[in-house]
Amino acid sequence: MAATIPGWFDGLMALRNHGMRLLGMKHLGSLRAVQAVEDPQPGQRLGIFTLQSLHDDVIVLEDDDRHLRVQLALQWQGDVLEVTTVVHTHNAFGRAYMLPVAPVHRLIVPHLLEKQVQLYR
Repeated sequence: MAATIPGWFDGLMALRNHGMRLLGMKHLGSLRAVQAVEDPQPGQRLGIFTLQSLHDDVIVLEDDDRHLRVQLALQWQGDVLEVTTVVHTHNAFGRAYMLPVAPVHRLIVPHLLEKQVQLYR
């Protein structure tokens, strides 16, 4: 799925990384930078997320810092892939950060899922 990230979104991530670095925040890297891992284990970094759990039908990823914690779950329900994102903000900076980010998340996740459907038709 990471390989289908559109260039415009990767550009937004680069802009985010540059701006956040100026504010002393961590550089997340690119969503496209996920490497193929033969046997991923909980605690292992997969792109911008850390693998929390992996089962036959569900994967849970997370990124956590002092401002917010993002959890991403992908779960198969029969032939349907469900994606759930939860963001826990820890402080005012985390809430302010999410103001422009949340609308982009609402655009990118359906886009990525549609790309996956097109690839596997």
